[in-house]
Amino acid sequence: MASYFRFVIRKAGWVLALAFIITLFLGYEIKNLKVETDISAALPKGVPAKRLYDKVGKIFPSRDFILVVVESNNLFQTRVIAKIQALTKHFEDMPDVYSVMSPTNAKIILGTKEGIDVRDVLTQVPQTPEEMAAYRKRLLSDNIFTGNIISNDHKAAGIMLFLKKNIHAREAAGEVISYIKKNKGDLKILATGKPVVNYYLAKGMDTDMRRLFPLAILVVFFIPLFRFKRIKMVLIPLAVVIFSVIWTFGVMALVHSPLSHSTTIMPILLISIGVADGIHILNHYFSNSRFIKERDKLVHFTMMELHGPVIMTSVTTMIGFLALNTSRVTSLLQLGIFTSVGVFFAMILSISFIPAGLSLIKVPTQLKEAHGGRLEKLSHTYAKILIRYKWAVLIFIIVIVLLSIAGIPRIKLESSDIENFPPSHPLRLATAEVNDHFAGSNYIDVVVEGKTPGYIKNPFVLKKMAMLEDSIKTLPYVGGA
Repeated sequence: MASYFRFVIRKAGWVLALAFIITLFLGYEIKNLKVETDISAALPKGVPAKRLYDKVGKIFPSRDFILVVVESNNLFQTRVIAKIQALTKHFEDMPDVYSVMSPTNAKIILGTKEGIDVRDVLTQVPQTPEEMAAYRKRLLSDNIFTGNIISNDHKAAGIMLFLKKNIHAREAAGEVISYIKKNKGDLKILATGKPVVNYYLAKGMDTDMRRLFPLAILVVFFIPLFRFKRIKMVLIPLAVVIFSVIWTFGVMALVHSPLSHSTTIMPILLISIGVADGIHILNHYFSNSRFIKERDKLVHFTMMELHGPVIMTSVTTMIGFLALNTSRVTSLLQLGIFTSVGVFFAMILSISFIPAGLSLIKVPTQLKEAHGGRLEKLSHTYAKILIRYKWAVLIFIIVIVLLSIAGIPRIKLESSDIENFPPSHPLRLATAEVNDHFAGSNYIDVVVEGKTPGYIKNPFVLKKMAMLEDSIKTLPYVGGA
C-alpha cells in the first residue's frame, strides 16, 4: 500500500479528476432511475400467493382501480348528482381508464316476460323532487349498488375507475387527484385505491429524499467543521459521502434496479457510514501534523497508519449488509446489495480521494484547538468515569439489554402502507371514509378455476359460487362480497 499511496499523492490531480468524471457520468445516469412503490413487486415470485396474484393480473383486464368518494349529508340533490355526473364523464374520457362505474352511469337489470331489460339508472340529472325521488328509488332497488357505489347510509357516492393494463397507474392516479382538487367545489371529494396509495408513496419518497439528504449533508458538514475549523478539509470527506451516494444510485440506474421503500434510507446510511472514515483520517492527520511538517510525508504516514482499519471496518460493514440477502423480499435484498456497493465506493474514495485532496492542501499550523480542545477534554473525562464506575456501567448495560430483549415480543408488525401517513393525510381520510361508508378499502381476490372451457358457466358451479359468496359475507371482517 505504500507504493499505492505514493502514487495517489504524486498524481493527486488526476485522482481527483477521475473521481469527478465518474461522478458526472453516474450522476447523469440517475435520471433513468425508476421508483417502485408497489409492495407486491417486492414479494418473491416463488410464493404461491404471489404466483396467483400475477396470474389473476394476466387473466383479467386490470387489477388496478381507483375509488373516488363524494360525500354529502344530502346526496340526492341536483347539484351533487350533477357533480357526480360531470366527474364520471371526465373519468370516462381519460385515456388510461377503460371503465367507470358510478351512480350516474350504472345499469339496472329488470326481468320482463320476454327475458331481461337493461336500462340506464339515470338519463339526465333530476331537476324536481319527483324526478329525484324516482331516481333514488331506481338506484336503491338493486342491492348490488349499495356498499359499492352508494354507501349504506346514503351519505356518500363512489365512482369506480378501472384502469387499463400496462399503463402508468401511479401517474393516472395523480391526474385524478389533481382534477378532483381543481373541481371539487364545496363538496368533500376524496380518492383511494392501490394506484392512489402508490402515488402518495412515490410523492412521499421524493419529499423525504429532498428533505433528509440535504439535512444530513448539513449535519455532516457542520459537525466536522466545529471539530477541525477548516472548511477546505471538511469538504474532502463531505465529497466522499456525496460521491458514494451518487455512484451507488448511478449503478442502480445502470442495472435497472428501481428505488423502493427500503432503498430510500440508503443515502442516510451511506452518509453516516462513509463520513466516519473521513473524520477518523482527518483526526489522525491533525494529530500527526504536530511532528510531521512536510505535506506529502504527513499524508502518506497518516494513510499508512489508517488504511488497514478503514478497509477492515468497510469490509465488515459490507458483509453485515449482505446478510440481508437471506431475505426473500426483493426490496430488502436490494438494500443489502447496493448499500454494500455504496460502502465499497466510500472505502475506495476514502483511500484515494481523501489522501489526494489532503496532499493539495497546506499543512495546518493552528494545532491547539485541533488537539487539545473541549472534545478531547470531554472524552478524557468520560473515559475516567467509565473506568472508575466500570461495574455500575456494566450492570446498567446488562439491565438495558435484558429490558430490550423482554420488549422484542411486544413489537407489532405493520404491513399497511396507509398507516405510514399522518392521520390528517388525504389518503388516510379517504380510506377512513371508504371503511365507514362502503364495504371497505381492502379486498381479497377469490379465484374459481375450472379444468375445461365453459366450466364456470355450469349452473351447478354458479350455484356453488353463490353459496361461497354468501358464506364469505358472514365472516366478521368482510364488509361485502
